[in-house]
Amino acid sequence: MKKFDPTQMSYFTGTEKYYRISRRHLLTDGTNYLAEKAGCFWMMDAIASHLSEIGTAH
Repeated sequence: MKKFDPTQMSYFTGTEKYYRISRRHLLTDGTNYLAEKAGCFWMMDAIASHLSEIGTAH
């Protein structure tokens, strides 16, 4: 795991590139930075799985 610096998060406004984590879900520059530096891709996967559940609920 690389060192996570929370002060860097304030530099992410908008995004220049999207990072695919599943067929239906993307990360922005900021969320990808968080996932890589804090080692929390597991959290992004968990969020994506819950978003998928919400998207199919009627």
